[in-house]
Amino acid sequence: MKILYRSLFVILISMFLFGCGDKTAGVEGKIVDGKGKPVPGVSLIFKQVQPTQGYEQFETKTGADGVFKLSGLAPVSDYTLAILSDKWRSKVTRKIKTLEEGQSLVLSEPIKVRFQQLKDGTVIDTKTDLLWYIHPVSDITAVNVITTVKSLNIGGYSDWRLPSREELNGLQEEKAPPKTPAAQPVLINKTCCAWVIEPNAQEVDWKFYIEEDNELWSSSKDAPDNRIVIVRSTVAVPATAAVQSPAAAETASPSSVETPAEKGEPSPGKLPEGVKFASRKACAEKRALAAKQVKAASAAAPADAKALPAPPAVRKEAAAPVASAARMPEPARAAASARNAEASGAGLSESLYFEAGGASLNALQRAKLSRFFSQIKGKKGVLMVDGHSDTSAGSKSANLLLSIERSSKVVAALNKMGLGNDIKVEVKALGDTQPVASNDTTEGRSLNRRVDLRFASE
Repeated sequence: MKILYRSLFVILISMFLFGCGDKTAGVEGKIVDGKGKPVPGVSLIFKQVQPTQGYEQFETKTGADGVFKLSGLAPVSDYTLAILSDKWRSKVTRKIKTLEEGQSLVLSEPIKVRFQQLKDGTVIDTKTDLLWYIHPVSDITAVNVITTVKSLNIGGYSDWRLPSREELNGLQEEKAPPKTPAAQPVLINKTCCAWVIEPNAQEVDWKFYIEEDNELWSSSKDAPDNRIVIVRSTVAVPATAAVQSPAAAETASPSSVETPAEKGEPSPGKLPEGVKFASRKACAEKRALAAKQVKAASAAAPADAKALPAPPAVRKEAAAPVASAARMPEPARAAASARNAEASGAGLSESLYFEAGGASLNALQRAKLSRFFSQIKGKKGVLMVDGHSDTSAGSKSANLLLSIERSSKVVAALNKMGLGNDIKVEVKALGDTQPVASNDTTEGRSLNRRVDLRFASE
């Protein structure tokens, strides 16, 4: 009988140890940099979203191939993965949900850590091998921005320079088309701008970018008006002499130059030769000049266009035939549209058009925007800014990004004009999903490259 009891006891212990199976789950994956190369020796911290005793936090490291494997996690549980390095830091995280007990979750895609922020605040872009830095500086203008950059010594380097447009554009990684119906717009959350200069160019310029899903912009809390973005190569010292100090070229026109004395600032010292400078004051002067040109064009419009009467406020008749509107010069059409809207009490609207592949407003379009802003200035309401593109940019994603940049530039221009908090702005990007004409013709594509503005007063 004793032998029977002992046998039963052994069987029960065996069932408890081996018959119940593994009560935990696992996960495995890979960490890569911006070029897809493995990132070895970094720590991964797994924190349970809803902590349960014994499963709250686990840690592992990547091997030489960037691969990590971890077991012991709670099954069917949510975890947040963070990546730690003793040389840099990253804000890349990933949320995972473990599988059932005894199973290991294999991540289908590697986790990419493109930007690595060093302790001195500089950021390595592992995709382009560029070192970026956002330097706080107040009251910066095109007049003193180059001189300021040349005097910097950050992280032990003195070869900092302004980025080119291509380098700034390189920070915008093309995303897959949104998984939403074509008619549903993509909202833009954060957009801003930075000083750029092209190699061997003679002028600095503003370039707009989008801050969404990009660690570089979150590496600094300084406001865009009080900072400059600088760059240097980590592979070889760039030939900055040609970029930052271009050879003497034609002298800038007086209307495009704003000296420190005009701004009431101390002189920044000897400025690089042959560089055309632009300033906010010069931009305002150019807008005023463009407005005068549009006014002159309106005055020169055909008599039948200038004499269009504004309909009474109580009338709600259909708009004039499209053929008649097409024959009317654009300034006259815009003026007539504004008069009709104001007289009828309806919301104001305007469309701005762009060059193929471009996102900059020419003088005429800026004048139209300025005139539109003068009609809504001081009012309360909602301004809808819808960006569009034709199909010439290629992929759906490229067309979407182009429409984002166009609508972003329009909003930025409105902000510079003094758009207040009484007007709520809703920015949308629609890519090539809502054409107003055929993309098979040059004329049709020119009509599709647009930003539509619609204002609804409260």
